[in-house]
Amino acid sequence: MAASLWWVALAASFYLAAGRKWSREAITDVSGYFHVVAWTVPAIKTTAVLALRRFTADELTGLCHVGSGDEDEATRTLIGFVLVPLVVYLLVGISLVAAGFVAMFRIRHDLLEASALVGMRQLEKLMLKVGAFAVLYTVPATCVVACWFYEALYARRWRFASLHMPCSPVGLLSGEVELDWDCRLAVSMAPKAVGALRVLASLVAGASTFIWVCSRKTFRSWRRLCSVHARKSATPRDRSASRDLPARRAASRDVRLAMYRRRDDVTRRLT
Repeated sequence: MAASLWWVALAASFYLAAGRKWSREAITDVSGYFHVVAWTVPAIKTTAVLALRRFTADELTGLCHVGSGDEDEATRTLIGFVLVPLVVYLLVGISLVAAGFVAMFRIRHDLLEASALVGMRQLEKLMLKVGAFAVLYTVPATCVVACWFYEALYARRWRFASLHMPCSPVGLLSGEVELDWDCRLAVSMAPKAVGALRVLASLVAGASTFIWVCSRKTFRSWRRLCSVHARKSATPRDRSASRDLPARRAASRDVRLAMYRRRDDVTRRLT
């Protein structure tokens, strides 16, 4: 859920930069709000699910997911806490990215009329990167939403089949004693292919984000940070210089005040 909200935050940043012509500094100023929303909303929903005891185990992965109780209650919980938010986040992100692309196409048209080939080439490169990331995220996210919708749609049927499907004996002995019973567990849960597709699609969405982050600019930033940290650790600190810093600042202030007074005296003499 947090990943979906970060997708909305990225789409909103792209729209503010391309559609509203916000500067990097302005987007940086509101980035704190993106952090608050992206981490607070999933935390509140997780707390609500735990408080209401609306979680159960996934038969395929063994992990916990939303949905507990009878079939109607579990389905409502799954729709309210998982399916509807995922659909809303996906549609809002797609709308913001589409609005940003419309604005970028207008900018490209203006650059084309002004014959600014260099700027247009850089703009097309940025559009290609954003478009590739949008496709790499929206396609797996749509698969995840489709899988959750399929499971919510057929949950009642699988529950009914598990309760009313008669069990059949697997083998018999000579004395008419059953060895085992086949209770048809496969008809009481989602097909394994659906669950595997859901897990794979969620991992692919994370992999696309990793590919987006792992750029040359990111590696250069980390290398610069590591080099600065290594340089600071290798350079010995001069404690006496740090103690003399207030004195040096006071001396510099006194020198500036003396220069201002001398300038005023010269000005008065000339006038």
